[in-house]
Amino acid sequence: MYQQLTRASGAQNNTVTMMLFALMEVVMIVVGIVMANRLEQQKELNDVMEDAKVLLLEVLDDLDRDIATSATVIRHHATASELADIVFQTPVDVSALAGAKRDIYRTIRFYSTFDIHNKGYQGLETIHEDLPTEWIGLYESLGVVMEQTDVIEEYNKRYREVIYDNIDHNIQHHAWWNFDTHHRQQGEDFVAWSATHEAQAQVHRALNYIGNLAHAAIQYRLAAVDMYRDIHTALKADFPIPAHHNERPNTLSNIEDIAGAYTRIKTPNDLDHFSDRLELTLQDSSLMCTTFGPGSRSKGRELLVLSPPSDMSTPTMTSDVLFFSGDKGRQPLFKWRNDTLDVIHFSIERDSHYVKSR
Repeated sequence: MYQQLTRASGAQNNTVTMMLFALMEVVMIVVGIVMANRLEQQKELNDVMEDAKVLLLEVLDDLDRDIATSATVIRHHATASELADIVFQTPVDVSALAGAKRDIYRTIRFYSTFDIHNKGYQGLETIHEDLPTEWIGLYESLGVVMEQTDVIEEYNKRYREVIYDNIDHNIQHHAWWNFDTHHRQQGEDFVAWSATHEAQAQVHRALNYIGNLAHAAIQYRLAAVDMYRDIHTALKADFPIPAHHNERPNTLSNIEDIAGAYTRIKTPNDLDHFSDRLELTLQDSSLMCTTFGPGSRSKGRELLVLSPPSDMSTPTMTSDVLFFSGDKGRQPLFKWRNDTLDVIHFSIERDSHYVKSR
């Protein structure tokens, strides 16, 4: 009897022991699986981090190229603005036009292109859901910068079309155009034509569209420089930020001087139906223009303020400020100097002149 009880007790103990061992094995297997998963996740995270670092470095290269290109577009606009001081002067100075004939030709014949490089950003889009939390904000901020691409592409397209229109028109209507183009020099016919309203209209349209592109380039440049710095800091990069990033265009110079009320200077040949007064008001970073006629007031419209950047301008840059009312080539061109505002129209024969009210 005792032996039977002993055997039964021993069998039960063996069963419990085996169950404990089996349970321990299950626990160890589960722990092993969990650890393996964690190691695999860590490996995947490390791989994503490495891929993201490579792509962010590519983004830095893209941004740096675009920042450099934006400076070229802004300088092109500054040069064109300086040229306008010669083209739109009254009375016409033929000798000054002759001296600037090459620049006039280039303004109406060639265009600048500002293409945004986004290969690095497109790569980030494919892995953005797996990015570490601390880099999600960088990706989203970069996306905001890249949203400007469509606007810039549209301005590129419109600017290019204007230049092509100029070329096609001149080929069809001026026999000397092809001769001058072939010989890479501008003759007397070109200089005489430069004094006409047709030439002024072509320069005007080119100025408007390079102005809009330059305005977009300035906005992109400012955002891209900040974005470059943030990514450079996040990566703890061991290379310096390029020096040319510090060339920041001053888009707000003289705006406080420009803002104010202007009264039309009436002359014997002035047009009676044009606005008697203009009012330029500063709202945030935009300049709004409101016209006042006899008993009427127009809706204010935003002007693109594009003063030549002081740290990116040519040595001979004048103090003029040219700014534009929109992206339509026939819109009036506003030109300011020393409290005098000239509004240049090409749908009428004469320009309108305003002086700032004291």
